[in-house]
Amino acid sequence: MTFALLYTVYYFSTFDLRQLTSRLPDSDRIEVQTLNTRFESIKGVVATTEVTGPQARELMNIWHTQSYVYEGDVMCHAPGYRMRFYRNGSQLIEVTICFNCHNIYFYKGGAAYRQVILGSLYSMSHSHQDASPKLHAFLDKLFPNPKDQPIHSDLP
Repeated sequence: MTFALLYTVYYFSTFDLRQLTSRLPDSDRIEVQTLNTRFESIKGVVATTEVTGPQARELMNIWHTQSYVYEGDVMCHAPGYRMRFYRNGSQLIEVTICFNCHNIYFYKGGAAYRQVILGSLYSMSHSHQDASPKLHAFLDKLFPNPKDQPIHSDLP
């Protein structure tokens, strides 16, 4: 059973999706984790860092430029990264990003109660090619030590 199947999926319009991306309120703290995945299951956290101040603003600027489209059910999801966005101590949203499968899952409710509210493809059209590589490069830069990079066993 995959990570995604453990939760109920809710489908949102493009407008709702923008509330989680380009219109997400600026965060004052962003927790970023690299993940250990096997197939499509998250087996653990490899490394964690917190982004605040100017670095958080830079990450938010990159996040706001991402283009996401909903194109039906995402077929696989082996995320290398998890991000949790916070504002004034409250979690706004949690996301897991799979740069291999070109998709992202959005979660609400924090660690105690998580539900996938949307699985979405990102940057699949030629007009959006610049956005996801910038995000990927920024996240990789946060974890310069090779032992802190995401671990993927048996990618789908």
